[in-house]
Amino acid sequence: PLQFHLIAASYFLFGDSDFSSRIPSAVFSILTIAFILFAFKRYLGRVGSLVAGTLYLISPMILFYGRYARDEALLGLFGVMLFFYIFFYLEKGRSSSLLIIAALLSLQMTTEETAYIYTAILLIFLGVLFLEDVSRKHWRRRKDKQAFSFAMAALILLAGLGVAASAMEAKANSTTQPFKSAALQSLLPVYQATLIACVALAAIALVVIIYTLLKGLGWNKVKEIRSFDLLLLTFTLILPTLTAFPVKFLGWDPIDYSQAGLIHTSIILVLMTLIAIVVGLLWKPSLWLTSAAIFYAIFTVFYTTFFTNGQGFFTGIVGSLGYWLSQQSVNRGTQPWYYYLFLQLPMYDYLGVAGLILGAIYAGRHKLYSMFPGIAPIAQPAEQPLAEVAAEPIDTAETEIVENVAAEGEALSESSGEPIETEENAPRRLPVMAFFVYFSVMSLIAYSIAGEKMPWLTYYIDMPILLGAGWGIGYLIESVPWPRLANRKGLFALLLAPIFLVSLFMAIGILVGPNKPFQGTTLDQLQTTSTFLFSVLACGLSAWGVLTFLHDWASRDLWRLLGSAFFLVLAILTAHSSYQANYLNYDYATEFLVYAHGAPGPKQILSQVEEISERTTGGKDIKVAYLGDNLYPYWWYFRDYPNKMWIKDDVSKELLNYPLVIADDTTLSKTQSILGDNYVQYDYKRLW
Repeated sequence: PLQFHLIAASYFLFGDSDFSSRIPSAVFSILTIAFILFAFKRYLGRVGSLVAGTLYLISPMILFYGRYARDEALLGLFGVMLFFYIFFYLEKGRSSSLLIIAALLSLQMTTEETAYIYTAILLIFLGVLFLEDVSRKHWRRRKDKQAFSFAMAALILLAGLGVAASAMEAKANSTTQPFKSAALQSLLPVYQATLIACVALAAIALVVIIYTLLKGLGWNKVKEIRSFDLLLLTFTLILPTLTAFPVKFLGWDPIDYSQAGLIHTSIILVLMTLIAIVVGLLWKPSLWLTSAAIFYAIFTVFYTTFFTNGQGFFTGIVGSLGYWLSQQSVNRGTQPWYYYLFLQLPMYDYLGVAGLILGAIYAGRHKLYSMFPGIAPIAQPAEQPLAEVAAEPIDTAETEIVENVAAEGEALSESSGEPIETEENAPRRLPVMAFFVYFSVMSLIAYSIAGEKMPWLTYYIDMPILLGAGWGIGYLIESVPWPRLANRKGLFALLLAPIFLVSLFMAIGILVGPNKPFQGTTLDQLQTTSTFLFSVLACGLSAWGVLTFLHDWASRDLWRLLGSAFFLVLAILTAHSSYQANYLNYDYATEFLVYAHGAPGPKQILSQVEEISERTTGGKDIKVAYLGDNLYPYWWYFRDYPNKMWIKDDVSKELLNYPLVIADDTTLSKTQSILGDNYVQYDYKRLW
């Protein structure tokens, strides 16, 4: 519901129009880029954050849906802020960061159901991080530690197997795109049995984990681990909103609002809420109660539309996820499993994918999947004494805005007396690049498994990819000895490097393309041959020029310079693709980033209706009828026309009372027979 409230506020402030409906999305997109540029300097470095912000700016997918009156731009801002504050809490251990995380989680839940996917991916990461932190602690008994590690690994494997079984079950139950193989389709009982077994075994593993953890470490020591704070807070806050899962698992319908259905759902909701409250109070009572109050205050305000719709709270906490789960078997769009991997990402965000791969290689080669905050990736120490790290000047000005926001909640830790910052305050390595790589891969897998695959969901896969790409490309740029190019030879080499790459790729493209050189003497064949020859010539000459001007450079520095030029070429191509998709083809179904896209027809019709009405009535009083499926979008465009009329399928001679009639395919023949030669027909495209 958050988007609807923001759009309503925009209408109130700026009037109702297509433009004002997009203002919230545009503002959130601008804030997202600004937040990346300023806040993420701490974890990506100055160059990395600048690159990441630029990637967000020129990404065709981010730019397109960042101006759309949809949820992606809102969840995009909340997502990058959540990423930041997770790192910030792991670094600083401040209770105010947890309060901000609680607010962000709630805002995500009030934005779109894809927040459940993101939260699930986050919980798995925090679980693995907690496992790593626990393994470094001193246990009372080694056997308890081994049992804990085994049970934790089993839980993660069972969770993965359960997700796979659930996806297979949803595929088998799909009403639009079930398995093509009869053998796989017949295994539906096996999928269901596997899912039940995974849930049962996971519950046993969870009991073992809790028992060995409390026995081997003790509750007080566990509460000192920051990853545990994030894991427990996130899980307990969203636990009641997951009520639809056990309801559906038990064979009930979470969106069944009959008396029996409400009783079933209420029982599970009460149990889930009680578990969340008990666990939260056992953890850190004051902090958890404050976080829960923030989470459910935001949730309640928006789902009840400022307390005017009490039922909205319950339909939000159960019905939103329940409806989303029911849609997975519908498989809306019927896209293949490789829809994102081999279509959307290669088509539009090849730059981000290439940058993420580069960052993963750099991080693995230099052991930088975890890094010290406040130090650029290129300047990270391999092993640095804690005292020396503590003395390292950290640019606090870069996070001044963030810390000012965070400081408002600091009084809580002082008044509660709870051990919020009991971990060592010495700087620790944070799994920044590990987080981005993990989140990118898991998002791609999760959205590929989900039944509904739509182009706008690529936005959520792009979010961690572009941040990780900013890290990787930023590292590459900072590794180039740029001061050595500050002369005439260096500038010439800098200009020749992109020419070398472009001509090289053009020559390769012609060789592997359908129209190869030296194939004949027709005009087209000669043109292909000449283009190939000029590309080879330009490639050779530019390569010779670069090597000549930079003959005193080490080979690794030359490769880094060429790598930077390569990503510059990709950036230019991406910016061109973005401009083409967003400002030239935005109204046409010629781009793969749209689905069920509106055509230019409705706006053209609206313009003509406005002109005819103004000429004939002096305002908007003309009588206009729109038929069948034309309810959308004309209920919106004709909102100010008092004499409009929607006729679904009961088409009669009453149409003769309307000088303007807009028919669809299903009502066209009947409309033509009624109106006859008294009307002039024009054809338009409403929807691609």
